[in-house]
Amino acid sequence: METFGYSPPRIAILYAEDDAVTRDILARMIPLKFPEVEFYTAENGKTGLDIFKERAPDIIITDINMPVMDGIRMASEIKALRPETIIIILSAYGDTNYLLDAIEIGVNHYIMKPIDYKKLFMTIAGSINGIILETRLKEQNKHIRKLSRAVEQSPSMAMITDSFGIIEYVNPKFGEVTVYSPEEVIGRTPEMFQ
Repeated sequence: METFGYSPPRIAILYAEDDAVTRDILARMIPLKFPEVEFYTAENGKTGLDIFKERAPDIIITDINMPVMDGIRMASEIKALRPETIIIILSAYGDTNYLLDAIEIGVNHYIMKPIDYKKLFMTIAGSINGIILETRLKEQNKHIRKLSRAVEQSPSMAMITDSFGIIEYVNPKFGEVTVYSPEEVIGRTPEMFQ
């Protein structure tokens, strides 16, 4: 018999930044702070998009101004491929147009440079926790659907009541055995059968 268990999801982060010094600093700091995640780097948006297509990281951290492909365009293409991907923009650009573009494509967080590392790490941690919770919720819903099918298809009668004894559910076998339809019993108490 299968029991319900939880297996933590594989979480990956991609950091796209053209400035080698900044990229190297965060490439050392993030894996130290979050050793459970896979971590990738890219020197521009094009390379970042290629890595995304190959590795499908859950969280993208990107600069805006990069050669070949900028961070906004990369983020836009990633969101088109997988809308649930979390995008964190790190940029010195506070220009309203960049902010509006980021909002329009669904960027999740926008952190101004110079980088406030505490804020960045809190944002990453919150994103990771959100992914874990979403994964757990999906697994629990899948398990609940299995249990629901088992009760519906059971060769035995099943009745569910609330804490006051009011019938909330009966399975199809209940109707076959008792000849009462769900509509006749739901909202009543089992005392009706005495």
